[in-house]
Amino acid sequence: MTINDRIKLVRGKMSQREFGERIGATRNQVAFAEGDGHTVTGLFIASVSGNFGVRTEWLLTGEGDMYVQKNGEPQKSPRELAEQYLLEKFRALPPELQEDVVNFCSLFVDERKRNFKKRLDAHTATDCQDGA
Repeated sequence: MTINDRIKLVRGKMSQREFGERIGATRNQVAFAEGDGHTVTGLFIASVSGNFGVRTEWLLTGEGDMYVQKNGEPQKSPRELAEQYLLEKFRALPPELQEDVVNFCSLFVDERKRNFKKRLDAHTATDCQDGA
């Protein structure tokens, strides 16, 4: 059984659209993930795992128990699952690569701020011209 088959198994009788809504994905993304031989992203796996109580290891390998033991914790949102996934990947990096990631993110955020400011300034200038 492949990971694609295991995702179909978790979905059960739910439509791909309903399943996608539960995990924060589109019907097309679900169809792709279920397609034979298609690669499934870590974020997709984390979302299926978190929303259906399925163990990540089982989804990836088929080994062990299918379901996580319930401990009364509330289910995490797709965004929380994404944050958890990214943080785990970041922590697994060597310190020098962590520094590179932090620097890249800082540059990315600064660039986004500059672009936002340019759009805001252009919009403000347009409003001022329209009002004059």
